[in-house]
Amino acid sequence: QLQTSAAVNIDLGSDQYHHGCGRSRCRRRVASTGPLGLGVGEVRALLRDRMVALADRTILEFRSDAHIVSEGEWERARDCIAFAQDLSSRSAVVAKRAYIDAHLVRIAARDRAGFDAAVRGFRESARLDPQSPDPYLGLARIYAYSLREVEPLIEAIKEAEERGYQPGPREQAQIGDAYRFRADRSRAAAASLGGDERIEQLASAAEDYGQCIAHFEGLNFFDSENNLRTCRRRLAAIVDELHRPDADES
Repeated sequence: QLQTSAAVNIDLGSDQYHHGCGRSRCRRRVASTGPLGLGVGEVRALLRDRMVALADRTILEFRSDAHIVSEGEWERARDCIAFAQDLSSRSAVVAKRAYIDAHLVRIAARDRAGFDAAVRGFRESARLDPQSPDPYLGLARIYAYSLREVEPLIEAIKEAEERGYQPGPREQAQIGDAYRFRADRSRAAAASLGGDERIEQLASAAEDYGQCIAHFEGLNFFDSENNLRTCRRRLAAIVDELHRPDADES
């Protein structure tokens, strides 16, 4: 507990403080009140560090395979990091603000323009803090399930790994899902084509379903078993179709 005067008694570890971050009230009091035994600058530094630590809880939870971070959690993290930003213009604090804001843009996005805006936010965070793996985890989430692009997803995971992040089941599932989505697109495109173009699309889909299977086998992560069965079933259907005598005449 940090006590700056009789007028200021802030429990920086309390759940109530974390949920609201007390930004406006505490900013006013820190600016107007002198502490007992601490200079105002020291109080501001302590508050800044505590607000960053509270925001970091959410950032670290997103790194975890086991926790799904809600919009409300990102909003509370934004409030905390915004308070910290009021107290310090350090690039690491600004980078965290850009990262958290990008997640909120991602969650709110409903079209390509919205997802592209989130991508720009994550890339701005990466520019501000080149050593952090976190912006690339945000990019991986978008490329896997919003934009559904395989190569940018793999590249984002690689960038996070180069910055000290250890990819786990979540990233393996993301890659498997991205291959499944691309395979589905190729399979759907083949339905409106004929001849060599149709064969080419089916072969591409078969290759991607194979990659999906390779990433989901033995994973046991969320819906991985259902997705594994789906990829196996669709791959078998394509193989049967490609081996029909009239396959190249359809």
